[in-house]
Amino acid sequence: MTDHSQDVKLSLWKNDKRTTATQPILKGGKPQVIAGQEYWVSAWINAPKDNPEVASKIEKMIDVLAQMQGTYPIINVSLSPAESQGYAQAQSTGGGVGADPFGDEIPFSPIRGLV
Repeated sequence: MTDHSQDVKLSLWKNDKRTTATQPILKGGKPQVIAGQEYWVSAWINAPKDNPEVASKIEKMIDVLAQMQGTYPIINVSLSPAESQGYAQAQSTGGGVGADPFGDEIPFSPIRGLV
């Protein structure tokens, strides 16, 4: 069973101090400590440049959510450590695309070594 006590919990609220489109639309309320280092949490909208209406609609939706949520965050996020032995093995051996982190390569595969 996964130990969720190591998870990093993040919460994002509407950035009420936002004055330009380059500033984050969502911000964390306080710095979050990850591996002993403090980080501020910020989020932006990645909308298609050829359709600026998308960003405008998302911003309106965030405004509505902020009014409905009141003092509660709009988004909650949880970061969990990668505990899979296979994942750790692939990372430690330089594995990536084509790596076999679980050691279960199909010996008769016509594309052996690529999966």
